[in-house]
Amino acid sequence: MVDFSFGDEVRAPDGRGGRAVGEDSHAYQEQLLRQMSAEDPRPFVMGGFGEDAVLHHRSTRPHSDIDWFTTRDQLDRSSEIAGRLGLPTMGVYGRTATGDPFYVAWTKDESFWLECVVADRGADGALYIELAELNFDTTGLPPLAPFRIQLPPDTVSYPPSPFEDFEVQTVSPLALYQIRTGLNRFETFGPLRDKDILAAQQLRERFFPDATDHELAPRIELL
Repeated sequence: MVDFSFGDEVRAPDGRGGRAVGEDSHAYQEQLLRQMSAEDPRPFVMGGFGEDAVLHHRSTRPHSDIDWFTTRDQLDRSSEIAGRLGLPTMGVYGRTATGDPFYVAWTKDESFWLECVVADRGADGALYIELAELNFDTTGLPPLAPFRIQLPPDTVSYPPSPFEDFEVQTVSPLALYQIRTGLNRFETFGPLRDKDILAAQQLRERFFPDATDHELAPRIELL
């Protein structure tokens, strides 16, 4: 069992992509993605790399980190995989209303972060993510309004996407869209960047061009 009590022992990751990314970083990230593809089952990728995988099947822009999605019952296994990837040090940077980890990250020397959103299941089996507390510098951001986002039924049933000459397992395009827009409904991590807005637009045009704003809007409940 992983100890999730030490979220302040390593510096919080910069969730807004502030780290410098060069050719060496890109090669390292691709190496990690390739190693992830060899896991069985593969970890779920979301965020920028997830969007690139389902939309373009390759990396189209610099990425400052790799974002994972996992469920509460798979969090220990995710930590084991991160260790095999050479990222043994973990911190907790967001928690649910009950104090369970929601947002965690693994690193080796703080030069690169593998960040992960942790989802729970309701009594009906439906997935949701809940954020009530952040444990990093939120200067300049709005006060956190604790909330829960209900995730679509296909979140973890989307097939792997070709990526370069291997495959990347992502959450579904609808989950990518709703997690991205839902987490930023209250600008919890700051406003969406231009590249985030573009990716959301591309997901909408490619996968659900006829859906209305109401149909695509994530179901959010304030706690």
